[in-house]
Amino acid sequence: MNAPSKPGSKADRDALRQDMAAIAGCTLSDIAIEMRTRFRMRPREAWRHAHGWTLQEAADRITQASVRRPGESVAADASLVGKWEKWPGPSSRRPSLPVLFAMAGAFSCRVEDLLDLDDRRALPEADLSLLTHHPSAIDSTVQSSVPSLADAQPEATGTDLVRFAADESASWAQWAEAANVGDIALEQLLAETRTLASDYLTSDVIRLSITRLDRPEQGS
Repeated sequence: MNAPSKPGSKADRDALRQDMAAIAGCTLSDIAIEMRTRFRMRPREAWRHAHGWTLQEAADRITQASVRRPGESVAADASLVGKWEKWPGPSSRRPSLPVLFAMAGAFSCRVEDLLDLDDRRALPEADLSLLTHHPSAIDSTVQSSVPSLADAQPEATGTDLVRFAADESASWAQWAEAANVGDIALEQLLAETRTLASDYLTSDVIRLSITRLDRPEQGS
């Protein structure tokens, strides 16, 4: 005799999604809320299951959605999506604002729909402020209505500039892990990183940050 499946199994999720889809007036948001309530899921996981996607299917759609936001591309994979879903729990990774906006675009929801109280308590204050003053409600048929982070960024302070530089470095490293970056490019990056680190030790941080941000990209 087969053992009964545990609550929240794929069979349970599929049955719930099909039952609710057959009821007139039930939306994806309704299904996601029911997934969270019935199976005690994190918000981002509930939205993925509301669509019936695997981790890799969600990763592909998140990556595609991020392309529509210039300068905020995301290189998602199944492992990263799983970690973003678990955050702020153990063995997780905090989703950056570009990731949250890309998720919202992929799931056809608002960023606010992907966050609960635990998320808001753990998010950096700057991220919460941006979400509060620039709500990300989107029409599922018009993805471009999501505000761009580049347009919404408040004036940066010296501390913010350093944090932004660190965030950009982390995003680049994430992309590099998923791309075929040659040895020469990595060697050049290492050399520039050493130079930047040396400059930060001997120069004014705010002036140096502004100078580097204003410097045109090579080859542009």
